[in-house]
This record gives sequence, C-alpha cells and structure tokens, in this order.
Amino acid sequence: MKNTLINIIFPSLLALNLASCSQYESTPFTGDYSYYSGIGEFFDCKTSVKYYLGKQGVSEELKEKYLALKLNEKDDVYLKVEGYLMQESAEETLIPSTVFVATEFISFDTSRGCEVGRREGH
Repeated sequence: MKNTLINIIFPSLLALNLASCSQYESTPFTGDYSYYSGIGEFFDCKTSVKYYLGKQGVSEELKEKYLALKLNEKDDVYLKVEGYLMQESAEETLIPSTVFVATEFISFDTSRGCEVGRREGH
C-alpha cells in the first residue's frame, strides 16, 4: 500500500511542478516605463517598440514603485528589468498581441530615458 501511494503521489507532484515552469526565458531589457489609467507600458530601447505589460510577473511591483515616485501623469522612467515577450491568445484578449512580462525589477532612473524621436507604436 505504501509503495502504491508513493508511485501515485510522486509522479503527480513531479508533473505539477514541471507544468508550473514557464516556457519563456527571462533576459535583460532596458526601456522607458509608464503607468496610467490602469495600464503599464514599456518602450524597449533596443527595438524601439512599445509594449503593454502583461499581468504576470512583477507588474504589480513595478506599478507600486512607479506610483511611489510621484511623477506627472504619463511621465516615463528609465527601467532596467528582466523579462520576456509573450503572445497573448485570443482567449485572453479580443485582439491577439505581444505583451511584455517583467519577471525581475532591477532599477528605475528618472534622470534618463530612451531616445524619444525613434519611437514607433506596436
């Protein structure tokens, strides 16, 4: 009986653990971040593309740290962060789109930012 329980419970726990692992790999990103009207936006300096933040990862932490800076509405702050890009499915949103998922906050810098003239919306 004891071996039967181990043979059932252990594989189930292993499968659950593997399923919870993310299929995405976090990498370093730098860019301008802002939060207003309930939406977090990230402008990637490297690609000059703006993304909305996904609700996964540390998006709530970024929002709280940004709001604590007490900037003017829509002001950007330079962000160093770890994260990944993720395609949202039609089940999650009406129009499939790519969102940025921040997984680890590194730093904010209010004294600098990306080059504003190169921005293109996404």
